[in-house]
Amino acid sequence: MSNSKEIIKKKNGWLIQSRTLIYNPKLVKFHPNTRKLTSLLKHGFMLDEEDWYSITPECIVNNIIKNVERNKIDKLCTEKEVLCAFSGVGGDVIPFLKRGYNITAVDFSYKIKYLKENVAVLKSITKITGNLTPITCDFFEFIPNKTFFLSIISPPWGGLSYKNNKEILKDMRIEEIHNKIIQFSKNIIYFLPKNIKENEIKEIFSDFLIKPAKDDRGKIIGILVYYGDLFI
Repeated sequence: MSNSKEIIKKKNGWLIQSRTLIYNPKLVKFHPNTRKLTSLLKHGFMLDEEDWYSITPECIVNNIIKNVERNKIDKLCTEKEVLCAFSGVGGDVIPFLKRGYNITAVDFSYKIKYLKENVAVLKSITKITGNLTPITCDFFEFIPNKTFFLSIISPPWGGLSYKNNKEILKDMRIEEIHNKIIQFSKNIIYFLPKNIKENEIKEIFSDFLIKPAKDDRGKIIGILVYYGDLFI
């Protein structure tokens, strides 16, 4: 253990810093639910401190994929190129990879390092047909070289105090994100806090569909905003 009270784990030539519960008491309340976040946790899937409470649970992403594939059949769509903006350590990415989608994942370098490690965990236990293209950069500076049939947007909600934020859409820069993403993506899914009101969303999106995002117990933990011809 280092002087900074972190456990340093050597993996593939680089260091992962994983803070322990002992030195992060605010994470204790999330510990009982971590096993529900991803089925890969028992195989060595790695969470950074933020993702203990902010990663999209696997059950929600799986439901998103079912909805996407049902609509793809109806629309005779066979496209596979998906953008995961604010990809984090892989909560949105990995379920899509398992279904054979080609994922471009955009996030800061330390998140992408975790993501690469977690994709390696996935590959160690199963064969995947999807391809991952990790991009290390701030999403707002991201310049794509192709278009995407679908984008998954799970922007940071602002930490544990997000429920008290009366201007959360503004602080999350959702309008700026949307104006950027529609330049290279036909269909978009946003995973947003449940305290956002429909009338607030109407100020940004011209046409959309809202569905509750439920965990494996049926508890609503957020909302899913669907945009694009695939869903509307």
